[in-house]
Amino acid sequence: RRIKRIFPALTLMLMVSFAFAWFVLFDDELKQLGKNTLRSVAFLSNFTFWRETGYFDSAAETKPLLHLWSLGVEEQFYIVWPLIIWVLWRLRACRWRIMAALTLASFAWNVYQSQHDLAHDFYSPFTRFWEMSSGALLAYRQVTLSSQKNLAGGACLRTAELRSAVGVVLLVASVCWIDADKRFPGLWALFPVLGAVLLISGEGKTWVSHTLFGNRWVVWLGAISYPLYLWHWPIFSYARIVEGDTPAVLFRLAAVLGSIVLAWLTYKWVEKPIRFGWQFRYKTGVLIIAMLGVGLLGYYANETRGFPSRAIMK
Repeated sequence: RRIKRIFPALTLMLMVSFAFAWFVLFDDELKQLGKNTLRSVAFLSNFTFWRETGYFDSAAETKPLLHLWSLGVEEQFYIVWPLIIWVLWRLRACRWRIMAALTLASFAWNVYQSQHDLAHDFYSPFTRFWEMSSGALLAYRQVTLSSQKNLAGGACLRTAELRSAVGVVLLVASVCWIDADKRFPGLWALFPVLGAVLLISGEGKTWVSHTLFGNRWVVWLGAISYPLYLWHWPIFSYARIVEGDTPAVLFRLAAVLGSIVLAWLTYKWVEKPIRFGWQFRYKTGVLIIAMLGVGLLGYYANETRGFPSRAIMK
């Protein structure tokens, strides 16, 4: 399911990004992009960027695949977390405490590293583990409460509106206050993570969920959110590379619109048909082969130092 969800749009974006880079990047830049493409295919790009410059440096804006660090962390969590659950599932009496302890330990390590090594704090899966395990804890707790039908479950339902409202306030505060000058994630990450947890805990039964997030345009934006995530950064990055500086306002607005259009087209013609419509026995295998092909292309770009022979082909 993860392959069918993640691979189609990701493969397309990597191929288009590499094709565009062929015509606009210098050899050393294409070599670097090849390495980043290979690491992205392996979902290890966060470790690559960990060793390079910071996320908010000026150089970061000229790395078209920089945003895939978060997809790498996400997939690393999806590998480790099921193994942890498998080990804990027989420990019914203390599984919740152990899961909470692991989450708190990751959060504490995040806060510590935010004061000592910000690159480690930003890119390491160990400092980001707590953000996703918070959602896993919420899911586990919601299932437990709904099955028990106890007083705590009733209290949770009665406070759902308040939790949703506080969650929205925390998310808005995240957008307004967190910028490149903050030591993020650190303690600042509590704003978006706790805000999301509180909002989701309403289980879609609150006024905020129905009125704001139930709006058909917001639902549409949510449907294309994954391809929008994939396209937005390469478009802005290449715009900066082509312009040689921060693009003009109209150029940036066009980039935003282009990201949305590409995301919608990818969702409509690639992600949705392959994920839900294409009934083929070997679909997963084909998607894996396609992704490996993109990784091989990145490998050759890195090994040949950016295909210097391109100068002959232009």
